Amino acid sequence: MSLLLYDNPFSGNCFKVRLILALRGIEYERREMSVTDYSERIEVLGGLSPSLNLPTVVLEDGRPLAESNAILWYFAEGSEYVPEDPYERAQVLQWMFFEQYKHEPGIAVVRFWDSIAPVDLTPPPGLEAKRADGLVALNAME
Repeated sequence: MSLLLYDNPFSGNCFKVRLILALRGIEYERREMSVTDYSERIEVLGGLSPSLNLPTVVLEDGRPLAESNAILWYFAEGSEYVPEDPYERAQVLQWMFFEQYKHEPGIAVVRFWDSIAPVDLTPPPGLEAKRADGLVALNAME
């Protein structure tokens, strides 16, 4: 069995996983799923991902792994992308947590609604607040 990635080309979280796989020269099979149509999620990802989110990988030995940053850490471990020094490792995790809790809701979610979501989907309440939070996140990254 080869590495299998459940993926979507518009997802930044999926992009991160494709990027680390490319940087590490890891070959994989890719199965594309929709980020808006959840009708197959339980059937396809049930038992693989507790949240049924993309990306999810199935390792060569059949074990599943979900959540983009957990997948990144798994494939980056032992490479130049994960430092050996404990403090530097913690800094990598610091930015990974920042990305998921500050950048993703304020940048990626807004990007989805502004440029990817089908026009017939109604944006969630609070989108403008998320947009403002995204500016705060970008300032922190500066």
